[in-house]
Amino acid sequence: MLIFTIEASFQDVINNIKFWNSDKDLGIVYQGENQLGAAWSVGNCNIYTRQVSSGRTEMKLDQFRLEKYNKEADEAWSEIISLFKKNQFTIHRPPSDVIANELQKTRSPYPPYKELPDEIEWKSQRMGEILEDYPNISVDWGIELVEKDWKLLSDQIKAGKKFKADKKEARKKTHQEAAEEFFEMLEQNRIGEHDRSEKPGWFPKKPKTIVKWKQEYAIFEQLREEYKYQYAEGNTDNPEPNIEDFIEAIANNKGKKYSKRHIRDVIKAGDNGWLD
Repeated sequence: MLIFTIEASFQDVINNIKFWNSDKDLGIVYQGENQLGAAWSVGNCNIYTRQVSSGRTEMKLDQFRLEKYNKEADEAWSEIISLFKKNQFTIHRPPSDVIANELQKTRSPYPPYKELPDEIEWKSQRMGEILEDYPNISVDWGIELVEKDWKLLSDQIKAGKKFKADKKEARKKTHQEAAEEFFEMLEQNRIGEHDRSEKPGWFPKKPKTIVKWKQEYAIFEQLREEYKYQYAEGNTDNPEPNIEDFIEAIANNKGKKYSKRHIRDVIKAGDNGWLD
């Protein structure tokens, strides 16, 4: 369990960790705290804690160097969880998709090629394979499948290269630098919460339009849940639908294709709680 929440105040959690680190020699190093969160380092990871609501605090083992946590980090983290349980704290596991997202950060996409093969040669070979498997398929459909496969291959190779570059850069990062990024993220989130309370000028004024947006947002939420389930089952590499998926979902449900701008506005309004 790389992330969990505890039914305890933010300050109680911090005080207990400090006490246990001294009393049990957990081997974790204090990296600082502010009114929003606290950070420690251990092994090749950082441990972060932040208050998510009144009386509930989140703890996370962060593999900020994009590598699997080592023995030192694993042992300290396991001991912290054990101590909270022994001291009668109630611990909650996050949804499976949250854990999956954390685990995915350290996993390379493993593309089939290091570099893109010759496009014409690859597409010709792929078309031959498709025609062999599906001899009755139309040429247009075969070309469409080839183009989709080529895009998938291209995206995989790009993702693999990006992961490799990100991991190389992440290995240079110190525990303190990662902790400072964590504190900065908490501050940005705090500012964002304030900003989200104010509706922008493009938000609809008519109640009828707001109801329509709520219906559309409900479709998006359903699609998100479907993706979360499929990702947890290992049936897709994407835990979240993209903008094209949202457009298609609305078109299938409403019989009308909306613009990307409209879809993004509805999603932003719903995510920020303006449609509640």
